[in-house]
Amino acid sequence: MKTKLKTAMITAIACLVIGGVHAATPVYPDSVPQPTLSNVPYGSHERQVLDFWKAPAASTAHPAPLVFYIHGGSWQTGSKEIIRGCVDVNALLEAGISVVGINYRYVSQAKAAGIMPPVKAPLNDAARALQFVRSKAAEWHIDKVRIGATGASAGGCSSLWLAYHDDMADPASGDPVARESTRLFCAGVRVPQTSLDPQQMQEWLTRITYGGHAFNVNNQAFLESRDELLPWIKAYSPYAHVNSDDPPVAIYYDQNLKADLGAHSPQFGFHLQKRCQQLGLFCEVRYAEFNGHRQYEATRYLIQTLTGPALEKEPARFDISATNELLPAFKKGARLLFIGDSITDMKRGRNERDRNHYLGHSFVFMVAGRLGMDLPEAELDFYNRGISGNTVAQLKARWQKDAIDMRPDVLTVLIGTNDVVKKVTPHAFETDYRAILSASLKANPDLKIILLDPFVLQSGGLKQEQAWNARRSATDQLRPIVAKLAKEFDAVHIKTQGLFDAAAQSAAPAYWMWDGIHPLPQGHELIARHWVNAVSGRWPEGATPSETQGNDQPILTCPSGHKPWNDLPAQRIEKSVDGDLNTKWCYEHHGCPLQWQVQLAAPRVVTAYSFTSANDVPNRDPKEWKWEGSVNGTQWTLLDHRENQLIFPARFHKKTFPFENAQPYTFYRLTLLANQGDGLYQFAEVELEGIKNITLKNAH
Repeated sequence: MKTKLKTAMITAIACLVIGGVHAATPVYPDSVPQPTLSNVPYGSHERQVLDFWKAPAASTAHPAPLVFYIHGGSWQTGSKEIIRGCVDVNALLEAGISVVGINYRYVSQAKAAGIMPPVKAPLNDAARALQFVRSKAAEWHIDKVRIGATGASAGGCSSLWLAYHDDMADPASGDPVARESTRLFCAGVRVPQTSLDPQQMQEWLTRITYGGHAFNVNNQAFLESRDELLPWIKAYSPYAHVNSDDPPVAIYYDQNLKADLGAHSPQFGFHLQKRCQQLGLFCEVRYAEFNGHRQYEATRYLIQTLTGPALEKEPARFDISATNELLPAFKKGARLLFIGDSITDMKRGRNERDRNHYLGHSFVFMVAGRLGMDLPEAELDFYNRGISGNTVAQLKARWQKDAIDMRPDVLTVLIGTNDVVKKVTPHAFETDYRAILSASLKANPDLKIILLDPFVLQSGGLKQEQAWNARRSATDQLRPIVAKLAKEFDAVHIKTQGLFDAAAQSAAPAYWMWDGIHPLPQGHELIARHWVNAVSGRWPEGATPSETQGNDQPILTCPSGHKPWNDLPAQRIEKSVDGDLNTKWCYEHHGCPLQWQVQLAAPRVVTAYSFTSANDVPNRDPKEWKWEGSVNGTQWTLLDHRENQLIFPARFHKKTFPFENAQPYTFYRLTLLANQGDGLYQFAEVELEGIKNITLKNAH
């Protein structure tokens, strides 16, 4: 009797699901709060529905970031109601983040409808649902920019596909939902497949464990069918879409590398991470030493990223050569202090009366030798306060004696490798690092600060794949913190990990670091050259004292002679640098290139610029442009050229574009070559990294 009753219940439930999911009330466990809105349709199919949880603090004045959840189940089973296995909804809501969970069409339903490849249906559904959510931003009080995707297994794969895919918005569509962006601010996912390419799976896992069903073949025939399926694989495999302007991603696996996890192997994550590292993208990969769910780590990452500052992109490539045509400007007798761990220490003498040995044999010794030779009249005084094994907390404990009491004029900090070894949390690292820099600036407001990224290479004790992946992943978590602090404290930021990654392309990693951590002489020379180059670009010789302190007054011009729209003063070029998003630079281009040029008071190395979209008319956003630098305003060097750029994902959205440059220039020029089809260009703000206080001169 019980068996018949159970069978009848299952049949009834199945009929209810097949007959109309739109009407069914979702059932969540007690640990998940009931949604604010349930089964909101974003399409006509019975599975094209979503649930929405509104953050209590969200309002028109304060729209909330959003976590966009895509369930797992190989695109064949599962539903949005299993969200607790991926993220903690209560924790997200308490952090001020709203949540959406979606259902989507299964591959079996796609096959029945004649959709090929079958995976097209669930992935396109995810993109459409994201666009639908953005279309509800005003009504649901959502921040359209700060949307992070999450999901497990196939849901994680779908999230990564959205994160890395070019924007699928169609600005010309008559459907307002289709005009919305599909780009993400970040993604934090569990046990995802990062590739749907059978050849990559065979190379990474030694066997093919997944993916054939996505393309309507079985796994045994997947590799043999690859050539025929390749256009589809390239269209729907996340790995195939990774490029240098993609958002930060964190990936969490439940078990360790020893387990044969097949479709949930951490190798999927590590190979994606290598690709991201080549492009300078943030990609954190973690796996558990013991079995267990990692949803709480994904939750923490999403909260930290969606409520914090955007991670800045690293340049895609680095040039390890450094030419020092300029020298830095320091006052006579300036004290230069270098502090950190063993990489700085390098067996320095503790008896500073022994002037032959007190600097050790690190990059500090090389910088001192070069500047001492080139600037003898400055009589610079160099000090090494590195101590092997130090973490940033240990720097903090000795900061008064070894940093503040030394009364430095120039402070260089390289720290982090031991924080990784001792598993210091990124939050604790950032807190202590900020504390020591704040204390030094309080003691000397004119202090010049240089911060170096922690770094590693795959050699010595880190040559084994498991040790390398764990160490690099942990080190990469600290680098965005150093970048953030450098910006906060107006410090010179030297991206040493990028330099060593590039160096390892020209010679084996062991040539630069014998153990993966400590540089050999050529590695220290690499640091020394770029230290001198970066510092010379920031505080060049011959600059006035106010210029070396960063108080220069750049001058803005429009050399192409264009005029503002309708000659309105409110649209003039100075509105691009006034710091007010409610004003804008709006110029008619008349089919001719439009130029924005700044002249600095002294040469500066600039390696990034930003655009912030104005309040309306997306077709005025730029599509193609170039940046150039010049030492004299006559001869120009091309620094960056962007083509076929998409409309910004939102109004008042800021996009930063890094480029490679080690040369200080006095003039920087933007030339706008095409926009999205309108007769006007407009920007709320145009910025060059580190350049402030721009004034107007002879602009139209």
